Formats: sequence, structure tokens, C-alpha cells
Amino acid sequence: MGPTRVKENLRFLADEYWDRHLGRPDLVSWSEGARGVADVEFIEVKSSSDKLSEDQRDWIVNNHELLKLPFKIAKVHRGPKNGPGEDRGFGRVKRGSRS
Repeated sequence: MGPTRVKENLRFLADEYWDRHLGRPDLVSWSEGARGVADVEFIEVKSSSDKLSEDQRDWIVNNHELLKLPFKIAKVHRGPKNGPGEDRGFGRVKRGSRS
């Protein structure tokens, strides 16, 4: 994502800020290489029992229609219950793609 795309996205957020400040994804992921930042991706994290809010659905629609940023939903599932005193780690992550 170059400077022009960053500027476009900041302008989108600044215009009508109070209507657009909710619903943004939880994470931004990217890689850096010799050519700078690449593979930018916005990620919404949901548990197996969690659902998208209306604000999140609005952000997804606006993103798809206007911003066209790479976007995914990561569904996190709890692993099997451990016995007493054992570390409770996260289970597997199922990633769904939406853009």
C-alpha cells in the first residue's frame, strides 16, 4: 500500500468520522521487505460464538465498495479443555476471506 492509498484511506476515515469510526477490523498485518511494506491485510477476529456487529458489516460493505482493502475474518476456536494447572492455549484459527 503506497502513500496514495494511505492518503485515500485516511481521507475516507476523516470524512464523516463519527459515522465511520466504529466497526474497523481488530488487526492490521503486513510484511516488510527490500521494497518496503507489502501484503497489507485487515483482519477481524471472531470467536466461534461471536457474530459481526452492524457497524462491522457496514465497514465490510464500505471497504468492498470504496476502499477495496484486503480483508479477512479469522475465526478462533477454543481447543479442548485442559486439566487443572495446565496451560490453556488457543485452539485452531480458521480464516475466511472477504474483500
